[in-house]
Amino acid sequence: MGGIRVLAAAALCIVCVDALSRPQPHRASLRSHTSASRVASPLRLKGGGLFGLGNKNEAKGDSGEVEGAEVVPNDKLVSPSKDSATRKSLNLRKASYSTLDGQQVTEPGLTNMTDSSHVHGSRGMEEKVVIEGHVPSAQFVQEQERKDAEDAENNDAKVIIEGHVPSEEKKQEQEEMMRQMSEDRIERAPAAEDRVTAALDALEEGAEPEKKLSVVLVSSEVARFAKTGGLADVADKLAEALAKRGHRVMTVMPMYGQYDGAVPTGVCREFNLWGGKHGVQYHHKWEANGVDANGNETGVDRVFVDHPCFRRPGMYGEWGQDYADNLFRFALFSWASIEASLCQPTIAPFGEDVVFIANDWQTGLVPLILASNYRRFRMFGPARSIFVIHNMGYHGVYPNPPTWESPKFSWHDLGLPDDSYYDRFVWTFPIDERPSKGRDPRDTGEAIKLLRGGIEMADRVVTVAPSYKDEIMSCEGGFGMHDCTRGRSYHLDGILNGIDIQEWNPSNDSHIAAPFTADNITNKSVCKQSLQFDLGLEQKPDTPIVAFIGRLAPQKGVDVLEQVLGWLMGGDHLGVTGDVQLVMMGSGEGRYAEFLMRAESQFKGRVVGYVGFSPEMEHKIIAGADILIMPSKYEPCGLPQMYAQRYGTIPVVHATGGLKDSVVQYSPFYNKTLGEDIGTGWQFTAPDEGGVRFGLWNALHTYKHYKDSWQELMVSAMSKDFSWELSAKKYEQVMRWAKMDQPFTNPWPFQ
Repeated sequence: MGGIRVLAAAALCIVCVDALSRPQPHRASLRSHTSASRVASPLRLKGGGLFGLGNKNEAKGDSGEVEGAEVVPNDKLVSPSKDSATRKSLNLRKASYSTLDGQQVTEPGLTNMTDSSHVHGSRGMEEKVVIEGHVPSAQFVQEQERKDAEDAENNDAKVIIEGHVPSEEKKQEQEEMMRQMSEDRIERAPAAEDRVTAALDALEEGAEPEKKLSVVLVSSEVARFAKTGGLADVADKLAEALAKRGHRVMTVMPMYGQYDGAVPTGVCREFNLWGGKHGVQYHHKWEANGVDANGNETGVDRVFVDHPCFRRPGMYGEWGQDYADNLFRFALFSWASIEASLCQPTIAPFGEDVVFIANDWQTGLVPLILASNYRRFRMFGPARSIFVIHNMGYHGVYPNPPTWESPKFSWHDLGLPDDSYYDRFVWTFPIDERPSKGRDPRDTGEAIKLLRGGIEMADRVVTVAPSYKDEIMSCEGGFGMHDCTRGRSYHLDGILNGIDIQEWNPSNDSHIAAPFTADNITNKSVCKQSLQFDLGLEQKPDTPIVAFIGRLAPQKGVDVLEQVLGWLMGGDHLGVTGDVQLVMMGSGEGRYAEFLMRAESQFKGRVVGYVGFSPEMEHKIIAGADILIMPSKYEPCGLPQMYAQRYGTIPVVHATGGLKDSVVQYSPFYNKTLGEDIGTGWQFTAPDEGGVRFGLWNALHTYKHYKDSWQELMVSAMSKDFSWELSAKKYEQVMRWAKMDQPFTNPWPFQ
């Protein structure tokens, strides 16, 4: 074999599992021996296919050399000599691979030395790497063959790298070894992203189930007991959804009246506010709502705080005026809500390891009391608070002093030890926004904003839609508090509200004339005819019905509807407008109520102005209408557009807040084969007359001239999932994040 040109050099690469985690690796120095030779082994080790570590070309730069490797001069490379000990130990550094980035590293403590003990000290799974480009002596070849025989006897894995053509016998031997390697499940090292995915899957499948949370949801209103808006629906349905996911959930609200099933618990608590002691009583009701994944009964503990200040005709005020003592009322409610976790329900209280979900400005004092009082005295250490912003337009503003003649109040009046964190609530109005316009020196413009305090003090903050989260950090959407919201951007999340898909289900809705589904929407026309009959509209099945449902206020864009009414009912040369029916329902400001009644009298049989609100009529309008218009100036979340989609009623909305997040813009050029979505409605960017005209004209044009596309649009809208289950999962994640972090406001030691 002396006259035959054989393999250039050889090296042993010992792959040790424990070397994968050893610290301070440094890379092996590799380079081609001559311009005519190829160093095949390091390329294969770095990214070569034989070792299963990726594509070998990944290890090369444009020049063909190993990127990131130390350049070693040719005269410093280790070469075989006549010394048999040196020839035996011709090897590269003992190498392993980082489990994080797949880079070749050298085991600490080993260098490019010629001590044969480094080669033969370990005899397990050794992998030989043959390098092309050198003709060794006959003695070296004999010694190498002897070692190969020993390796074969010990079932060592031998890998032949390109640059050598073995004999037929060698080929068969190699194939047999490769088959054994496959049977022994010697797998390739996975790519980095594959390893991460596998690790996460293993954790998810093999780890113990996450600990269930104890949640205290604090709200000034809860649906079925007291409701003025969407806040009550969120407090009610979110609690039920979290309970169905196995968490222990309690809702706490003021007791404005007597509620069925709410029984006194006999537990009372006293709180010192404004120099006096005020006692509250707790009432409790258990509401079961099904079973969890383990078959255990789930439900919500409904807790009510009873005090004479809550039992009034209105929840927040009467005749358009807020109650003068609302600050006292909701301070008392905040104290009682925190204490409820320690004493309610009476058999098994929730304790201190809870998450408080405080909703809107009425509960803005909850994070303050939790931090400034309880945490100061080493209570509620594991507890966290989440503050939910439902509407940035309502701040809970209370001037300090309340009147120019009265003294200023402090946190002592609210039962707190001192005035710590007062600066997180205080707000000074500009001179032009003060009552005296700067003419009276007693008018300092100082006030507290409970909404601001809740944002500043809570451990995490949530808005009711992802887009609304971005809007409240803008100058316009922040209502003057954009600096405050921007300061909490790291702990700020947006979660779209859900709806009760059982209540809003066209397949079993008892309020509508006939049930229908996305698979069979024929009966929607029956609901339309029934609506026309009930409201006194002309019986025209092919005439589109446009509906508006909302509060009669400038925010909802009622003034814009007044501006486009003549255009909508007058008609155009293409026949898109004109042959249209309009139904408007809502209550609120008198001037807009007059507009509804005036429009109905002007276009009798074509327009209905329903002043007031009826849940049954809301269901009928949603089911019978073809288009729902929502020209809101801003909308934190909005619910009617989600109700409408469940019933195949196409929403036309201003692209703001939750409207933007829940309505997908219609695309007439979508490609169904590529998985593209046709959309669920129309969005317009400006909440003015031009924007509303744009949205309504396109919707009416599609309805009248593209019937097939309209049917697809209806089915697409009805297929969307707006269940509270999705929202509850995201709230659960936010709560776990809050529990992972230290409290945002932690007064240990108190400052």
